[in-house]
Amino acid sequence: MPGNILAALDVVGAVLMGILLVVLVITGRFLMAYARVRDRRDAFSRAFVITGRWTLTIIFGGMGAVAVGLVQFGDIIGTAFGFIVGHPYFVTNFGIMGIGAGGLSGLFTITGQQFIGIGMLIVGLVFLSVEVEDAA
Repeated sequence: MPGNILAALDVVGAVLMGILLVVLVITGRFLMAYARVRDRRDAFSRAFVITGRWTLTIIFGGMGAVAVGLVQFGDIIGTAFGFIVGHPYFVTNFGIMGIGAGGLSGLFTITGQQFIGIGMLIVGLVFLSVEVEDAA
């Protein structure tokens, strides 16, 4: 089917290319660390230690960034969900949508004027209950 982007993606190739890129970066870092070691007797072990520290730093930094991003994303979603669900008119939206869905599905017969009147009645009742609760 033309235009199906997911069918055209080579996921395995992308993962393998990502792994190859990571291996090349770590190998390049190892070669730089090996070239900078002054004592040639234990150059390999010293370069491995430097590269290992560098790699762990990058991994933990990436994990920290992902964790902070997930916490922030969860906070944003939670705040939006709490505002929407906690708002008194959230109930009116569901009530009016339920009446409209019932009328459209043929569950009951309702005219346009009746739908508008019942919707205004629901909004008015919720508004009245909120105002009475705030005044008390």
